[in-house]
Amino acid sequence: MTECFHSFVGQVADVEVSGDTIRVRKVHAVVDCGFAIDPPNVTAQVRGAINFGLSAALYGRVDFDQGAVVPTNFDSYPVLMLDTAPAISIEIVNSGAAIGGVGEIGTPAIAPAVADAIFAATGRRLRSCR
Repeated sequence: MTECFHSFVGQVADVEVSGDTIRVRKVHAVVDCGFAIDPPNVTAQVRGAINFGLSAALYGRVDFDQGAVVPTNFDSYPVLMLDTAPAISIEIVNSGAAIGGVGEIGTPAIAPAVADAIFAATGRRLRSCR
């Protein structure tokens, strides 16, 4: 769970671990942004932020060779693809609190949610994906 832009987001991840391969199968997010003026936009923002955060958590790294960045374009930089993206469900809670923001609020909580799910599945705490 995290607080971001005066909104709150809680996330639970369902992961599949096979050897060194981690696949996030499902993510459920609960969002409290006060009164949701445009619920479909809240859902879209949180869904996109979760996928963005998963790209960073699962694949994010930049390699260097003699001080130069190795991936010179995004075609060689791994990101989450449609066929590996999880099913995402989002519940919006209208708490009556002041209106909060929704831009990227789903990003900060996804890596810890995945790490906790991996721990629950394997009993191991991962400190890196490499």
